[in-house]
Amino acid sequence: KQQETGTCENGGGSGGGQKNKPRDVRLEAAKEVRAKERREKLQKVDNLIKICLAMYKDLEARIARLDEELEETNDPIAALPGLTKLHEWATEAALQCDIERNIYPIVRLWQVTFDIFRRFIENANVDDFDADSDDDAESLLPDVELVKNLQKSLHLMGFEKPAKRIAAIYVDKKRGGVALDDVLVAFDRDNIRISIGTSYARFQMEHCGPYMIRGVGSRPDPRVTGFYPD
Repeated sequence: KQQETGTCENGGGSGGGQKNKPRDVRLEAAKEVRAKERREKLQKVDNLIKICLAMYKDLEARIARLDEELEETNDPIAALPGLTKLHEWATEAALQCDIERNIYPIVRLWQVTFDIFRRFIENANVDDFDADSDDDAESLLPDVELVKNLQKSLHLMGFEKPAKRIAAIYVDKKRGGVALDDVLVAFDRDNIRISIGTSYARFQMEHCGPYMIRGVGSRPDPRVTGFYPD
């Protein structure tokens, strides 16, 4: 029984009679299994990126393959390295596109940027992480370098305010762990590389409708049961 719980009593000396904190062997074994699965998923994503680089010289084909495979990755922490690379490639494709002929690569960059922001920053619940896992609240958030790259991709399109919002919410989620000056990328009009030719709001209305998340005001209503009506 002492072996299973990890308890023991120290005899003699000043420590006599003191008990060590019980160790839950089953919990530790479950943690190790989850950690192993996480490592395997991270390795799978890393291998996927290498395969895409080796097999697809065409940037669009590479993006399509990585995007398709990441949809099947259900572990957000394991998916983040893949999404980081997807954002890098989407930025490259947006810079190469002819906006007059095809604006989709720019819209896709906007979409990937805010997908990462929504999932890993804005909606990351640092109050509700799994206390039994090996992760801590900090590990749920991306590193500063990625947050800066998200801002830079918006700066390329001339969008300053949404980039500032990303930095501000990230700092708020870190709860004093990082200063805004260490995260915020200064906006410089000389860095605008993609001429949208319209305001941020109009860009969203004209091009981003199918990719935007909309709240519909769902809430309980005493007139119905079994679901929350809009």
